[in-house]
Amino acid sequence: MLRDLARKGLFDVLAANVMAQAVGFVVLLALPRFVDPHVFGSIRVLQSTGDLLVIFGGFGYNTAVLVTAAGSHSREQAEWILRTATKRTLLASGAVWLLSILVSLMGVLGGTPLAGRWLPLYALAVPAFALTLLLAAWLQAHSRLREMARTQTLARILAAVLVMAATWRFGVPGFVAGTVVAAFAGMALMLRQVSMSFLRSIPDTLPFAFDRYARQSLAANLFQTTGRYADLLILGLFATASAELGPYAIATVLVIPVFVFAGAVQTTCIPGFSSRRSDADGLRSAVDRLQGETLLAAAALAVAIQLAAPTILSAFYPPSYEAALPFLGILLLHAVLRAGTSIYGAGQIAIGRTDLNAFASGLSALMGLVAGYVGLRVGGLVGLAWAQAIVSATLVIGYPALFRAGLRRLESGK
Repeated sequence: MLRDLARKGLFDVLAANVMAQAVGFVVLLALPRFVDPHVFGSIRVLQSTGDLLVIFGGFGYNTAVLVTAAGSHSREQAEWILRTATKRTLLASGAVWLLSILVSLMGVLGGTPLAGRWLPLYALAVPAFALTLLLAAWLQAHSRLREMARTQTLARILAAVLVMAATWRFGVPGFVAGTVVAAFAGMALMLRQVSMSFLRSIPDTLPFAFDRYARQSLAANLFQTTGRYADLLILGLFATASAELGPYAIATVLVIPVFVFAGAVQTTCIPGFSSRRSDADGLRSAVDRLQGETLLAAAALAVAIQLAAPTILSAFYPPSYEAALPFLGILLLHAVLRAGTSIYGAGQIAIGRTDLNAFASGLSALMGLVAGYVGLRVGGLVGLAWAQAIVSATLVIGYPALFRAGLRRLESGK
């Protein structure tokens, strides 16, 4: 089944997702040369907090557009859907920027004051990132995967050069400013693919479930991102000036390719799964098969990363960062287990059960935060890493059960 997805643009999407993370890799390779390990850890906290703000700024409208624009009755209605989502995204992003100022003034990120100090400036990128996700969903809804992927790849290459140069010249301030400028440049490139004609669309009716999809997607994405970054968020709130903070941050960077791979497969398979909603048995078989293939591929990728890690660390980082290796194996296990649930999450979206996706993501986020806090207090950063892996192991059981429950409800017509 992976071969079928490849013909539909999987490798283009995968390449775009890899490039999307390449900016982080490039900057994170450079930052340890300019800042000490604790400051480097604070930068990772800033990035994870920024990702949460983008979720709030997008307010789930990218998924609402993906689901409803693909099934709209006419081109005019589809463009009205995009116009409405764009306006609401801008309003939500403005509110998020004000929230970032409040978070900074209140000192919420007390564990990493540097991240809190730079958060309002970093959050200026939220509207651009949120709109880029929205426009990408529009292209995906119209099966323009290759155009979406290639535009994202071009944007990320530009961003890599810009952010790297700014970080090299100005350090942390350059990283923040370069990220903001790169975000708006990427949005402009995506707008060229979509064109601005949708802004002149004639008012039409929104699909009945549009707002429901947005709310449920917001909850699911928020919970999913919180669950993925639970360890970094815990560090942002409760970390101390530990010498292990920098190495732990490096380990979280090295596991990114596993998440990228699973996310690319998930993104590509949703439209195909949606077309099989009327055939519950066929859909169940397709999801199970693709989930197994994705899990095996993610495990192979994790093994390759583990084997290459000593060479990467010695080549690019000071000797102190070799302390990342004990964390890396645990975090790779966590990433592989998460990959082992990603396709079931896609299946839930495909059958319109974003509520199940939100429930599972919310539960995993809560478990990740609670277990992470306990793990940090009991076992330090190693305990924090193991807490994330244990939570992910429970999801491998829960996600398939929820997907099958959703299919049964679909078959019964409820």
